[in-house]
Amino acid sequence: MITLTLLLSGCVTESDFKFIPPAFPEPNHKMTEELEKVCMPQEKCPLLWEWIDRLYKLKDELKVMS
Repeated sequence: MITLTLLLSGCVTESDFKFIPPAFPEPNHKMTEELEKVCMPQEKCPLLWEWIDRLYKLKDELKVMS
């Protein structure tokens, strides 16, 4: 088992672990209109807006990493 672990550890290179952030699609006009109709003011859909805020935070963090 130890021999197998040692042999396989040489098979993985550092480039195999490079993180490629996902592409974030830009919201289109139709999506914007729907959000305004259904979830405005923000108190109507607090979990949705929290999720959107987290996406923006993640996007900013990924920009800093690259």
